[in-house]
Amino acid sequence: MLRQALPADILHLHWVAHFIGYSDFFRRLPPGMPIVWTLHDMNPFTGGCHHAGECCNFCERCGNCPQLDKPSPDDFSRDVWRRKQQAYARVRGGRFQVVTPSQWLANKAKNSSLMGSFRMTVIPYGLDTESFRPLDKALARQIMGIPLASKVLLFVAQWLEDDFKGWPTLLRAVDRLRAIPDLCLLTIGHGSLGNTPVPNISLGPVSDEERLCLAYNAADLLVLPSVQENFPNAALEAIACGLPIVGSRVGGVPEIVRDDYTGRLVEARDADGLAGAIKKLLEAPNHLRDMAVRCRRIAVQEYALDIQARRYADLYASLVQPQANSATGTRLWTL
Repeated sequence: MLRQALPADILHLHWVAHFIGYSDFFRRLPPGMPIVWTLHDMNPFTGGCHHAGECCNFCERCGNCPQLDKPSPDDFSRDVWRRKQQAYARVRGGRFQVVTPSQWLANKAKNSSLMGSFRMTVIPYGLDTESFRPLDKALARQIMGIPLASKVLLFVAQWLEDDFKGWPTLLRAVDRLRAIPDLCLLTIGHGSLGNTPVPNISLGPVSDEERLCLAYNAADLLVLPSVQENFPNAALEAIACGLPIVGSRVGGVPEIVRDDYTGRLVEARDADGLAGAIKKLLEAPNHLRDMAVRCRRIAVQEYALDIQARRYADLYASLVQPQANSATGTRLWTL
């Protein structure tokens, strides 16, 4: 791969798990080339897991991995950790610049034994705030075939039955809310939640941005009961459409969902707390409308694509020699 790469001033890595061999890849890097690595989960600084949950072994040297069938001090996670440590040692000395979309992930990386010494900055994900924008709710519901009088809770996940997305908590919470008139659950994603306590309108997987925008605008709340999250795109898309969120206080979610400002935060797996927060907001339409305005404003001011692009451009400019930047422009190789 490296032999086929075009000449570049900066190497920018993204999600490369199962794509590169750490030892060979970092050994063959051109000497002195700065490396920007945007982390999307914890895998680059653990012994293999993408989300460590309550485990803090990555702060030392992994081993005794609770996600393995037979954990031991010298298990597979320790072996992976050791290989990453040896690979990263080849490019120390300020060449590594780690970027995370959330402060939560940056804090995890800073506390890790593998990346704690690397330079680190937070650049949140960006999105097209013109593609994801507020629309007339009545029109959105008419197009989506959703009754106008419904109270609509939206749940979005790539795989609806993914336990990490919190669907068991969601269903328990909705069961406690079944007395609310015209309550329904709108779902987007692969799979099915089976028999739900209230009517479920399933859109299946949706990749078209226009249809996604309609779904966000047709809903009253996005429900994000996740057990683990980094910086969920669904939350950014929702607030760009002016849709408040009730979400779990996990990962980077609190950086998007400002409690009682753009939504409400509850503890993960707390079905009673989730149900109570949803009920409180559905019963306060004026407060919900104020939240919707704040959601849109924050999305435009903090997460627009041009803001993200400018932050990366400034970062690149700080990593290359001024003469190279002015003569030829910064040449970037992205993986």
